[in-house]
Amino acid sequence: MSDTHATPTKPTTPTYRKDYQQPDYFIKKVELCFNLDSKHTLVESTLYITKNTQKTNKANTPVLILNGDERCDLLAVEIDGIEQDLKNITTDYALILKNLPDACIITIKNSLVPETNTAFDGLYISNNIFCTDCEPQGFRKITYFQDRPDNMAEYTVKIIADKQYTQLLSNGNLIDSGDLPNNQHYAIWHDPFPKPSYLCAIVAGDLAFIEDQHLRPDGSEVRLRVYALEKFINQCAFALASLKKAMVWDEQRFGLIYDLDIYNIVAIDDFNAGAMENKGLNIFNTKFVLAHPKTATDADFEGVESVIAHEYFHNWTGNRVTCRDWFQLSLKEGLTVFRDQEFSSDLNHRGLQRIHDVSMLKAHQFTEDAGALAHPIRPDSYIEMRNFYTTTVYEKGAEVVRLYQTLLGIDGFRRGMDLYFKRFDGMAVTCDDFLSAMRDANIDQPNGTLAGFENWYTQAGTPEIQAHTTYNRDTCEATLNLKQILSASPNQAANTKKPQLIPIKVGLIDPQGLEILNDLIVLDKFEASFKFKDIEQQPVFSLLRDFSAPVILKYELTPSQLLHLVKYDSDDFNKFNAAQSLSTQIIINQDQPSEINNNKRINDLYGYFLDENQYDDCIHDSSIQDAPAFLAEILALPDVNALCAANKNSYDPVGMHQNRAKIMHELATKFGDQFLLLHFNHEQDEPGHRALKNISLSFLSCTDEYYHLSLCQYDNARCMTDRFEALKCIVFENYTNKDQYLREFLSQFKDYPLVLDKWFSLQASMPNLELANLIALSEHPSFNYSNPNRMRSLIGVAGQNNVFLHQNPAANFKWLGDEILKIDALNPQIAARLATPFSRWQKFKPETLTIVQGIIKQLLTETKLSKNLHEMLSKSVQE
Repeated sequence: MSDTHATPTKPTTPTYRKDYQQPDYFIKKVELCFNLDSKHTLVESTLYITKNTQKTNKANTPVLILNGDERCDLLAVEIDGIEQDLKNITTDYALILKNLPDACIITIKNSLVPETNTAFDGLYISNNIFCTDCEPQGFRKITYFQDRPDNMAEYTVKIIADKQYTQLLSNGNLIDSGDLPNNQHYAIWHDPFPKPSYLCAIVAGDLAFIEDQHLRPDGSEVRLRVYALEKFINQCAFALASLKKAMVWDEQRFGLIYDLDIYNIVAIDDFNAGAMENKGLNIFNTKFVLAHPKTATDADFEGVESVIAHEYFHNWTGNRVTCRDWFQLSLKEGLTVFRDQEFSSDLNHRGLQRIHDVSMLKAHQFTEDAGALAHPIRPDSYIEMRNFYTTTVYEKGAEVVRLYQTLLGIDGFRRGMDLYFKRFDGMAVTCDDFLSAMRDANIDQPNGTLAGFENWYTQAGTPEIQAHTTYNRDTCEATLNLKQILSASPNQAANTKKPQLIPIKVGLIDPQGLEILNDLIVLDKFEASFKFKDIEQQPVFSLLRDFSAPVILKYELTPSQLLHLVKYDSDDFNKFNAAQSLSTQIIINQDQPSEINNNKRINDLYGYFLDENQYDDCIHDSSIQDAPAFLAEILALPDVNALCAANKNSYDPVGMHQNRAKIMHELATKFGDQFLLLHFNHEQDEPGHRALKNISLSFLSCTDEYYHLSLCQYDNARCMTDRFEALKCIVFENYTNKDQYLREFLSQFKDYPLVLDKWFSLQASMPNLELANLIALSEHPSFNYSNPNRMRSLIGVAGQNNVFLHQNPAANFKWLGDEILKIDALNPQIAARLATPFSRWQKFKPETLTIVQGIIKQLLTETKLSKNLHEMLSKSVQE
């Protein structure tokens, strides 16, 4: 067990962005030697130091600070061959070296015990595989180093290990390997491209691989390999194919070509994140590499394709050009998320991809922006940097990058990207540098000045746009009045915020369903009006098409106007959003006096797609006709969390679940025959057809007449998607033989860890989940507190199950807090991430808020909280 926080929590001074200073010295070249042993690994590093002669804010006494950690047992330090007295140069797990010559060589020897590292950062062991994870500050847990991203160095790495570890991998190109005495062997890797320490990596293990080649535009080849345990290697082909697609796409879309001769991917069971983009040696959570139709769902395949691409795209947006400091994290992550979203959009259905991306943003990032942990995409301070790997930095960061493309156009965005790489290749830079490249490349173009764009980097919270429209029949003029509201957020008062630069895509649709305008307007003030002339009939406004900015749009549309958009809007996102908005209104108001009208409205909505008298009209809509997955997305009712977010009156997950279940049953009863036809007419072996078939099954399963269909589909399923969706229906509808089917699923897939994660997460997400179920699952032989995926699948999913949490908040939130404490003693990163439900109390009922705040305060009295968890909980206390 890791002893990384065996002492009580101590107050920690925040690190501030404003305090950034260049280092006094740079490490230009690094030679590392790892002699691997699970109980006693020896690390020797040779550092080639040069003084920073370009530093503008010079200190009186230049100093080189080499960060370390209590895991590193420091053995010796030499400067230019002269051994140093460690007592004179060490303090608080750092080496403080003063008065160094302008150039020198420092040699450091230290030892590690990888088998005790349960936090899975730095060097650790997973399934007898040595592995590293160094972002953001894990390298200092391997050896003493200037562990900051603006120190970019050329690395040569030698790995020595027993021959049971058949593969010895690191960054760059393999330059030497061979046998050694005592059944050992070695490999030497050299990466010619300077990189920060967080991108250095090694892997050593008994791994199998599959391989292929990528042909670059100049005709040269890149060798591609995916490594995994032998028993899982047959699940890696899709990942390898996805990598090849990503490489071709980046060449064609952005002109970016891979720069090494080898590209390796390694799949690891125990990994805190989804993947890590180490130069030439990407290390992945198995969740985003392994995919086979019998064990992975269609959503899993999409995730693999997206994350493989994301990590590859980092080769340029993150590795070749990296962050000056960790406050600039969104520079690489927001940009790379945007790039992987565009990749998925180009390969698949663009409208559907946009719906998925925005749904995720609203479900997680909007919630974060409205809570106690709200922060700008470029934070101003942190205590534990790992806590800022958030949906704000990643997903909102991607939306901010998308704003550039929306304002400047695809060609203008490409001009900005080209200039960015021309200026900054091989450098560690800032978000301001990216903004300047975009502006300078487009200064003479419409919107090219990007005036006020910097506010997206500095202001937290989600802007609210209030829209009001009028129409003058006499002048044939339609008017759109917009107002942006920027609410207070932590450490940012509302009256200090400046207006955001907000592009809004607008469409006007006439009463006959014809689009009479499709335009882009820019809101750069707190209030503005826009007039549209020569509009001969009163139109329905389609606002924020393609979700053109990460804002909350407040625009009241009548049910008939929403249905008009559903039928005639050419924008896929707004067509979907209109259907969801109408369903949301109806479900929230289910208990209101207007219930009869509500029933008619939702029948009209679903009747457009399902009633045989109107179906002929519906299928002429190309967005429906050619994309069954898009229709499936529209037919799906909003989930409970979305309903709670939209409900202005109260926060009642239990009540929203009941209302939703009632509407779902009524729709299944009225349109049962039509759902049945969709279910049986979409048996094709293709993800979109499966999506439509399975959304139909989810409706049918809540009726007595058709419940047997779920059992039949499970028993005869030929792929994991159909099997798991059927099991979900059986479990969520609480069939009497539910436990039998859960046991059967467990028995069939007990040897597949990722499928077992599904088994746990399915039960943790049940709306009728009870605490006794969770306790039993946490005591199940297949559950453990050492694997991040397994912890997320049970405790993480239960923490997002608001129906469960709010059924009995005193007991259920306390259980969540107790589980997080257990995890914190082993893996602080995961514990901190699992604590986010405690930060989202702003809309809770008063009695629930009192309970949750009491639990947070009790947790904060624990004497051995990690820095990670302490920061998350202390920010969640109501002030």
